[in-house]
Amino acid sequence: MSEKSTKARHSSATDLAPRPGDFPIGSVSSRAAARRMLMERFQDRQRIEFVTNMRLPHQDNTKPHATPWSETTDGGLMRMLYVPLGMTADEARRIVDSTE
Repeated sequence: MSEKSTKARHSSATDLAPRPGDFPIGSVSSRAAARRMLMERFQDRQRIEFVTNMRLPHQDNTKPHATPWSETTDGGLMRMLYVPLGMTADEARRIVDSTE
């Protein structure tokens, strides 16, 4: 670990996780650290989800589906979730999110 990353890591008591720069470039550990950082950045963003059961053209309306998450002007994330009749939004969300 470099002196710079050691100092930066000790200055923040809340983020002690390894950074990609702590490992050789392109290594498995460096890539894993980068994926973790990206996932945390994505998970911490405010999300808005519009849920509808209105039939959409050119879609299989017997199954739940969602648009990809897109960035809003304030840095949040937004998507549309289609929920077929007879299914709850939570069930549809679980199905859609398991296939992403």
